[in-house]
Amino acid sequence: MATVESSSNLTPTAGKIKLQGKYLSPLVEYVNSLELRDDMFLIAPGPKFQALKESMARVFDPHIEVDDVQSIVFRQCIQFERKWSGKRSGALSSEENQDLRDELIGQIKSFFESIPRPCTLRLSLPSFPRLAGPVRRVAEDVRFVSVAAPPTENKLRGGPLSLLFSETDPAPDTWLELMATGYADHSPNSRTAAECLSMAKQCAFVLTGLGLCTTHWNPRRANATFSDGASEPFYAMEIPEAVQRLYGRLQINESKLRVRGSAPKGTESDQTLLTEPDREPRSDEERLIAIDNMLGPLRRYFNARSEQDFQQVAAAIEWYQDSVYADNDTFAYIAACVGLEALIGSEDEHLDSLSKRLADRYAFLIGTSRKDREELRQQYNRVLRVRGELVHGKAARLAPKERSLLNTAQMMLMRLIWKELNRVWKAVES
Repeated sequence: MATVESSSNLTPTAGKIKLQGKYLSPLVEYVNSLELRDDMFLIAPGPKFQALKESMARVFDPHIEVDDVQSIVFRQCIQFERKWSGKRSGALSSEENQDLRDELIGQIKSFFESIPRPCTLRLSLPSFPRLAGPVRRVAEDVRFVSVAAPPTENKLRGGPLSLLFSETDPAPDTWLELMATGYADHSPNSRTAAECLSMAKQCAFVLTGLGLCTTHWNPRRANATFSDGASEPFYAMEIPEAVQRLYGRLQINESKLRVRGSAPKGTESDQTLLTEPDREPRSDEERLIAIDNMLGPLRRYFNARSEQDFQQVAAAIEWYQDSVYADNDTFAYIAACVGLEALIGSEDEHLDSLSKRLADRYAFLIGTSRKDREELRQQYNRVLRVRGELVHGKAARLAPKERSLLNTAQMMLMRLIWKELNRVWKAVES
């Protein structure tokens, strides 16, 4: 049987599964089919391997999929092979190799039983100031940290992590740290890494949308490191170019840094009878307080995750960010439309047959008068018509005369996101 024991992972309800009986059997049968030889890899594709992949994916759902199982087994077998290649050989099912068989079964079993693993993605913030002190917490799984570039190995490039940074672009002091439980194979496309990147896009949307941060052009690029366990080292991770640009340029809007209370003793303002309830910081200490205050709306955003419609808003934000930072106008347009559908569509509806209903929903959500709603309805229908032509192959790309509709679609999506987000906040805080 597969038993579950309590765990102290990030998610309080997370549990560790122990493989026993019929759930362990596919692993045992697969390892018994392997043969350790110097002239071939210790991997045996076939029915037993397929049965192992399907079984582990079911047992550890929703943390891993079939492809993840394959990646895990490959990595564990390669590590095992490096240890014993040239020293031992033969079928692992043979009596003389029983110790090797048991070792490999235990090694693979132990890794699977460590799932869900506490994974952490760090994004460098080269345009951010250093934040004194170790942590600026936004949520249980989102925080800003001040650390030197960790002296770890670059798993993808085979060199020290410091090689990611040139002498003219030194390792940044401030990082955004995002945490999730599950499994990731050091690829940004793996489920848990993608979950962390999604949170990063949401952070940037809130900070820039409220004007707390800006993304003025500069040549800097963010780098990422990733750890797939509480005691595991950080390794370099390649992240999408759009995220590199976004976080490379992200910087604090100095005009938004405010502190509350009277001015410090001995200053000119202190000589008056009036206090300043909201003013600019006047010392390094006050500046750190102001930065912490600036993160308040971001804390408010993640505190709303318990609201039933939060996930739709979060999905729409990710589609918006993908649209705005896409290199291809056609993809950017479709992404904006998908973001709109995330907020006003439903799972059992087909866009083509219900475009009028979607336009009505958008108009009534945003519009403030009958005339306003009619204009919004027509606007949405224009956007939707071009979306249909692109998706159904009637047009290969946006026509020059239709490119203005890309900005229209993005503005529509942003407006709707903030409308829904404010509704979510009101529901949570009422």
